[in-house]
Amino acid sequence: GQSTQQVYSNIAMGSVTYPCPVNPRFQCLVFLRLSRRDQTPAPFLSRFEKFLLSVDDFLELRLKELESEDRRIVELAYNCCLEFVQHMGESSFYGYKSSTLPSLFLSHIRSSTPGMPPTFDRYSVFTQALRDRPYMQDCDPLRVIVRSLCAELLQLVPPET
Repeated sequence: GQSTQQVYSNIAMGSVTYPCPVNPRFQCLVFLRLSRRDQTPAPFLSRFEKFLLSVDDFLELRLKELESEDRRIVELAYNCCLEFVQHMGESSFYGYKSSTLPSLFLSHIRSSTPGMPPTFDRYSVFTQALRDRPYMQDCDPLRVIVRSLCAELLQLVPPET
């Protein structure tokens, strides 16, 4: 038979520490905002490996999961939207931060079926519209997608500008 060795973790409650059995495959992740790091006790921080993650990191991971055509469309659309923001000026968009554009694109990368690669929903919606509306065959998908994403960005522009 297969011998399994019990794994224990020391759990502290106040000044008393108890060895507690743990599943050998157990993993613990602690998410901590950078703004809270200075208020967090050093002994707690020293117990964990630390990684600084940003919205850009998550977008990069999701892009790797996309099919090549979706990835190509996302990268082209992202660059077009970035040019739009630079042309308008970041200060034109209320509350714009460096994470705004990556966050917008992340919100449109969806996993609909478990085990299947995610899709860029704007591209999926466009290709479905092409099937339903043959008169749209001459439309440039990138232009349609970029316009819809820029329309979302324009919602951040205050009315007085």
